[in-house]
Amino acid sequence: MVVGGSRGIGAAVATQLARHGAGVVVNRREQDVAEQTAAGIAAGGGAAVSYPGSPADPAIAESLITRCIDLFGGVHILVNCAGIAEPAGSSILDISPSQFRELLDSHLGTVFATCREAAPRMVEQGGASIVNTGSVAFLGDYGGTGYPAGKGAVTSLTLAIAAELKQHKVRANVVCPGQRPGCPAGRITRPHRRPEPARLA
Repeated sequence: MVVGGSRGIGAAVATQLARHGAGVVVNRREQDVAEQTAAGIAAGGGAAVSYPGSPADPAIAESLITRCIDLFGGVHILVNCAGIAEPAGSSILDISPSQFRELLDSHLGTVFATCREAAPRMVEQGGASIVNTGSVAFLGDYGGTGYPAGKGAVTSLTLAIAAELKQHKVRANVVCPGQRPGCPAGRITRPHRRPEPARLA
């Protein structure tokens, strides 16, 4: 299951998983975009289906995991790449409560809902792997308020999940990509605040 799997890192991950023999459920809120990615994977000989919707909604998260199990016999890998960008120049001085909640829900809410649904199934089947996408923006050096808060919370939640589930042979890791073309963090970066390499490390 690749949440946010129709573009960027998510699409690349979904494609590579399929190339290595995995059946992949590609999720994105917009149905047409998810279908295009799944169709591209299938055209290349992979097994993939699309499933639209926002998995921050617990009902959608449940149906996503159920769909994956029904189609492919289990949920062995869950990758969370979904999220939205914060408006350029956003800061604590002007972000609204609704904008902040939307950002947290998109990042932290999605990870919580999908992991909560997948974890019991992963334990039952004897093990699996969870990979959540964080961001170096959690350091606070890239500007913004809701985006770094959401990504920082994803990192903390993933560490907690890893500690809780290791006895069940379920791994949980968080990957924090750096700035790259088109990434949400890049849209809010203030050049003078870019962190030094040592701080990133």
